[in-house]
Amino acid sequence: MCGICGEMRFDGTQTSNIRSKIMLDAISSRGPDNTGSYIDKNIFLGHKRLSVIDISSNSDQPMEDDDLIIVFNGVIFNYKKLRNNLSMEGYEFFSDGDTEVILKCYKHYGEDMLNHLDGVFSFVIYDRNSREFFCARDRLGIKPFYYTYTKDGKEGVDVLYLNKPRGPSEWEEKKYTPRKRPMPGPLGQEERNLA
Repeated sequence: MCGICGEMRFDGTQTSNIRSKIMLDAISSRGPDNTGSYIDKNIFLGHKRLSVIDISSNSDQPMEDDDLIIVFNGVIFNYKKLRNNLSMEGYEFFSDGDTEVILKCYKHYGEDMLNHLDGVFSFVIYDRNSREFFCARDRLGIKPFYYTYTKDGKEGVDVLYLNKPRGPSEWEEKKYTPRKRPMPGPLGQEERNLA
């Protein structure tokens, strides 16, 4: 039961450190073992970790592998089989958990990776090179993914997301409305590309 949160700003302005802290605080009960964040100007990815499969720091998140960064909540039941298959394809692993398997699956299968995952999950993968996001949740929504897409003159355009039903109080103050929307795969092209 980890927690993920983040902000993607499409107007190019820097993410708010205050909002990032508020979002991490809002999911603090979801992961007592580690807190991690990735910030790159208009991108913020946050994670609260509950260590279950690989309890070493090698599986701390956000996890980076080459140009890919992931925040993930859930469990991939068939990760050992996938890891073995990917190892036979030449992929090398630095951790023993399922998070890295998701990243390698994305490298190998692209967006079709969802057809290979057996589990309950919600995650965001950010590709630093293409500056695109791939956001997904399990088919039944066992691990939910709540987000809001906002635009107002003062704040610009951004996406805020959490994997818990009630967002930070700042969402209410700014009249952001968290919505549970189906996440069958990637955001639309206009929403994914931040270049």
